[in-house]
Amino acid sequence: MMKEHPEAYSPKAGERIVAVRLREQITSRAGTVFWLLWAASGLVFLIACSNAANLILARTTRREYELAIRVALGASSGGLRGILLAESLLLCGGGAVIGVLSARPLVKMLAHYASRFSVRALDVTVDSSMLWAGGALATIAAVTLAFVPRLPVQGDANGTKLAGGRSRVTANASGRLRGFAVTQIAASFLLMAGAATLGRTRVALRAAGTGMDTRHVLTLNLPVNSYGRTPDQVVDFCREALRRIARLPGVDGVALGTQTPWRERG
Repeated sequence: MMKEHPEAYSPKAGERIVAVRLREQITSRAGTVFWLLWAASGLVFLIACSNAANLILARTTRREYELAIRVALGASSGGLRGILLAESLLLCGGGAVIGVLSARPLVKMLAHYASRFSVRALDVTVDSSMLWAGGALATIAAVTLAFVPRLPVQGDANGTKLAGGRSRVTANASGRLRGFAVTQIAASFLLMAGAATLGRTRVALRAAGTGMDTRHVLTLNLPVNSYGRTPDQVVDFCREALRRIARLPGVDGVALGTQTPWRERG
C-alpha cells in the first residue's frame, strides 16, 4: 500500500502500517488474565495429581502382600499395571466428570461477574472442547499415576513377605510420598501467594485517590462511521446522540470526548 501510494505515505514521514489479527485485537487486553487463569488451573491440576498419586501409592503399599502373591502365582508386570491403570482411570475419570459437570455453573458465575467490566464476558460458555480437554487430561493423569508405584518382581515374592502378610513402606515409596507431599504444599503456597497478591492489589486500586469522583458516572464507546460522511454530518450525529441521551430518565449531564481516563491507551 505504501509503495502504490507514495503521495500519501511519504518515506520521510516515517509512517508505517501494522497488521493485527482480529482475534488478537479483541482479546489483547484480556490476554494476561487468561494466562493467569491457565497458570492457576495448571497448579490446581498438579495438586490434584499429587494428591491422587499419594493415595494410589499409599494404597499400593498396603496391598504389597496381595501383589506379591499375584506375582508368585505368575502374574506379569503388565497385568498388574493394567489393574492399577483401571483403578486410576476410574478415579481420574470420576474427577473429570465432576469437573465437567461443575464447570458450566462456575463459568456462568465467572462470566456474570466479569460482565461488569466487559459485555463480551457474557459470550464465555462451556463448549465441546471442554469435554475433550477433560477427557485428555484424565487419561494422561491416569496413565501417569499407574506407573507411580513400584511393583514386586518374581524374586521378591518369597520369604517373609509371603509368610508375614504384612505391608511395609520401603525407602523408595517413602521418598515418593514425601516428594508428592512437597509438590502439593509448594503448589498450594504458590496459589495462596498469587491470590493474596491479587487481593491486595485490588484493595489498593480501589483505595487509590484518582482526583475524580467516578460514582454514578457511565462511560461508553460511541462508534461513528465517518466513511462516506462529511464532517458536518458526523458532528450532527454526535449532537443528536447527546440530545437523546440527555433526555433519558435519571441523566443529569452528558459529555463527549475523544479519550476516557484509564480506558483508552495514551
